[in-house]
Amino acid sequence: MKNDLRYFLILNPAANQGRAAKIIPIIQEFFNKWDQKYELAVTKRPKEAVTLANQAAKKYDVVVAIGGDGTINEVVNGLMGSRAVFGLIPAGAGNDFSKALGLKNNLSENLEIILRGHVREVDVGKVNHLYFINILGTGFDALVAESMASRPKMLKGLAAYLWGLAKTLKRYRFTRLKLKTDGWSEEKEYLMVAAANGEFFGGGFHLTPHASIRDGFLDVLLADKMSRKYLLKNLNKVIKGTHENLPEIRIIKTKKLSIESEGELLCEYDGELLRGQKKLEIEILPRAIKIIGN
Repeated sequence: MKNDLRYFLILNPAANQGRAAKIIPIIQEFFNKWDQKYELAVTKRPKEAVTLANQAAKKYDVVVAIGGDGTINEVVNGLMGSRAVFGLIPAGAGNDFSKALGLKNNLSENLEIILRGHVREVDVGKVNHLYFINILGTGFDALVAESMASRPKMLKGLAAYLWGLAKTLKRYRFTRLKLKTDGWSEEKEYLMVAAANGEFFGGGFHLTPHASIRDGFLDVLLADKMSRKYLLKNLNKVIKGTHENLPEIRIIKTKKLSIESEGELLCEYDGELLRGQKKLEIEILPRAIKIIGN
């Protein structure tokens, strides 16, 4: 399995409420076992992975993100425009994007996938000056992402998202937005608007079941106003990916989307928060990054 590639590993020890730090010895043992050239960097502050990935792309063949969707997002933002191959070891609470690559829930299997090095080119989303690889949303989902920052440590994955959702239900409001894409525009109040590259969101919600990371399109979910009771009643359909038939839900495919608001928007992109924007210019960049998958 050994190859001549040079790997730069970026691990976020705070991922999954600090659990990611515990896998460092396992990762080191694996790469040493195969006598593989690698360097491991452990981040100490938010956004540090962006700089580390950007610098590593100039010297290393493969740059690997080890953490949750937020860590993956930072590394993607650091690698855009480079020739380096992107790899990921899911070690977060949700790990939504890893599902699109066929990665496993087993660390050893995922490490083997990295060394096997099956590379494909996948799409990347862009919002204003930032990149996202899985999903961007504003409205209800952004409020949930904000709430999750204070979740109990023992919660992860879907359970963590449901905790954030329950907390958000007490305070959410509808957002009046003006949407525009090729040949179509609309202005009204929404529960949420999400532009997706991948299928999954929130630790297991099958939000955009027909999305593909290689089709050159965003799948945009438009959720109209609905009551708390109605939302909770149909939540299981969103988990299963059978919510498309609800009259309040529409999913459209597009290459670009503009979102405007009179007030400042709260936006989440791959779980990271973006504040203070009144206009979001969103687009898909086809086959913009090389990535290792199963």
